[in-house]
Amino acid sequence: LEDLVEKEEEEEEEEEEEEEEEEEEEEEEEEEEEEEEEEEEEEEEEEEEEEEEEEEEEEEGEEKNTHTHMKSFSDPVFFRAGAPKSSA
Repeated sequence: LEDLVEKEEEEEEEEEEEEEEEEEEEEEEEEEEEEEEEEEEEEEEEEEEEEEEEEEEEEEGEEKNTHTHMKSFSDPVFFRAGAPKSSA
């Protein structure tokens, strides 16, 4: 009789362990899916930011064409005038 009870207990323990392992695997899969979603969102945000930056650069380029008084800070004349480099 004791042997039977022990066997049943062992089987129950094994079943519980298997269930726990399955739950852990499911949790890991969910976490991986969440991470993938987050990565996709980050990539989309980065792409949007890059597009915005490109648009801004295009607008700035148009401004530079219309405003000839805007000299680049790398212009040697700018430094000869005695302006500090850190003002950029």
